[in-house]
Amino acid sequence: MPQQPEATLLVDLTKVPASWPLATVIDAFVNLAVWKTAINANRALEAVSTRLVELWAAQPAEAQAWLQPCRERFETELAGKETRAEELQEALLRHGAAEFGLYKDACRSFPEALAARYLQNQSFCHWRFSEAGLLREERCCSAAERESQAAWYLQLPYLRARCRELAKRLVAAESQETARKRQKLEETAERRRLEAELHTSQEEGRDLRNRLAVAEAEVSVKTAELETATRAAAAESAVAKMRKEEGRELRNRLAAAEAEVSNKDAELRAAQSERAKCKEQCEEFASRTAAAESAAAEMRQELGQLQDEHGTCQQRCEELASRLEAAEAEVSEQKGRLAEAESDAAKMRVELHRLQEESCQARIALAAKEEAGSRELQEQCEQLRQQLKETSAKAEAERSAMLGRMQVLREELKDMHKQRIRELELQQREARDLVGHANAETSHGQEPDLAEQLGCFMADAIFKIRSCDTEYYLMGTDLKKGSQVVSADGKTILEVAAPPEIRAAKEVVDLHAGAATLCVTPDHPVRVPDARGELDQILYLPAGQLKVGDSVVLDSGEAAKLTGVNLQATECDVLKIVFEPDLPVAVFYSPPCIQSKGHKKKPPRRSGEWRKGKAVVDPTDGNTAVGSARIEMDHAHQHDVPFGWTSSDIPLSEGARRNKPHDCWIAICGELFDLTDFLKHHQEQRNSILAWAATPAATTS
Repeated sequence: MPQQPEATLLVDLTKVPASWPLATVIDAFVNLAVWKTAINANRALEAVSTRLVELWAAQPAEAQAWLQPCRERFETELAGKETRAEELQEALLRHGAAEFGLYKDACRSFPEALAARYLQNQSFCHWRFSEAGLLREERCCSAAERESQAAWYLQLPYLRARCRELAKRLVAAESQETARKRQKLEETAERRRLEAELHTSQEEGRDLRNRLAVAEAEVSVKTAELETATRAAAAESAVAKMRKEEGRELRNRLAAAEAEVSNKDAELRAAQSERAKCKEQCEEFASRTAAAESAAAEMRQELGQLQDEHGTCQQRCEELASRLEAAEAEVSEQKGRLAEAESDAAKMRVELHRLQEESCQARIALAAKEEAGSRELQEQCEQLRQQLKETSAKAEAERSAMLGRMQVLREELKDMHKQRIRELELQQREARDLVGHANAETSHGQEPDLAEQLGCFMADAIFKIRSCDTEYYLMGTDLKKGSQVVSADGKTILEVAAPPEIRAAKEVVDLHAGAATLCVTPDHPVRVPDARGELDQILYLPAGQLKVGDSVVLDSGEAAKLTGVNLQATECDVLKIVFEPDLPVAVFYSPPCIQSKGHKKKPPRRSGEWRKGKAVVDPTDGNTAVGSARIEMDHAHQHDVPFGWTSSDIPLSEGARRNKPHDCWIAICGELFDLTDFLKHHQEQRNSILAWAATPAATTS
């Protein structure tokens, strides 16, 4: 558009014309933002910015209409902007570059230094304005010129700061305008409400005035009627008085009748409600009776099946009992034969012992005279020992085989019998539970004390005791009334309510859960988790009902599965212990151990030397080592021979059983020693033992 003479330079603008729309004001801002230090341009820029903020806040629809095309046109440049201020800043900057590049710029024909000086000295401007709007230069002809103009616009360093400041003012104006609009809407709503109330009040006043006029007219009419009625009332006063009395009497009678009717109505409603309740109870009783009859029929059928199974089990038990009696008869017969064999073996042992005594004494008496005689005697002793060993081995083998067969048969019969009895008891218990459910409900409140009426602990059970803040372990037989026992949780203290009672039991159950063990009577309660495996509820089951794989609660409070359940039929003593309160308690048992002792004290060595080859052979001479226990002990100490393994420690029968070919037995002071077995394990003391026993090395090798 060509410039007109009456138009004014845009930098000289002091007040924005009121007719300019929002888009024109934005175009003026992007053109004035190019100027950097010119005073007029800064004043014009401030006026345009102020007017733009006012229009932006007052015309949100026009602002959105200008911003939406910018978003579509510069979608790539506005995509990464997070806040609205950043978005408005970039939109103003890009719009200004696009507008600036559309028109020719005279300063682009000068060198850059000259163009900058023109811009700073306010001596150049190419846009003018009027009341109608902006008067722009001619448009650029080529796209290269437009891109060059836009790039030069974007390179100005202070443009972005001015656009950022204006964007912040626009966002603040939007917030203020939003609050102002909200307040204005509230004021408008309040004004409308007050106007509606005023209108309603006016309508009500008008209605009241109309009603007042009608009432006044009615009052005048009623006044005339009242005068007429007054005259008639005087005549009717006597009649009215009489009717009044009659009315009072009728009201009294009516009140009495109404009271009676209300009472009858209440009674009728009560009777109807009672009838409804009775009807519901009858229906409930009928349904329960039908259910009970069906359940009773099922129970009778199950009871008949259980009775049939019980009869079959009884027949099986009788058959097993007959087999057990036959086995016991056979066992008694075998026991008789075993007793005879044992008596024969005892006689042979006595004879062997006598022969050994004679042979040993003869060997000791003749050992110094000739070596050949001792060898013959030793051979005879060996033959006798061999015969005795063969006889003893045969008798022992027969006895062991017989006992093994008897034990296997007895265990099989017991296991079968117990397993079947346990199954029958479980079935009968379930049947009793089904039949006696009603009785169980009536007696549900009378639960016995588990620790008092159920099973007992073993006599060797060990409990954790706490006394004076000191914990130690004590056997159940040592507990007394008032003893304080630590419960399974390790915190609660249980008190022994009564002295422990010793009772006899015929069966015990060994429970194994890993390393934890428990041996109790079959009816002893054992804590178990619930069906979901949780420990929230405290539940117990008799030890006899548990099986391998069931979960029990350990003293640590954790659940563990049983790895072994062994029901043993044995007579033993058990302890009945009552704790208060009745809470779970951890039970311990003494584990098996290995025997040991302290360090051996070395006996003092005595002076002197026992000469090798000097034999003591006369058992009747009290001055010799054989005849004197004192000398015997001295000789043993001198040669480091352990003294004390005698026939009192090892019986002669056991010695005969342990005897092997070429064993060397020696009797000293009525005691029997096996030197050969000791020499095999103590080669370092061989010479000392042989010298002490006066036995040549050839006879013990």
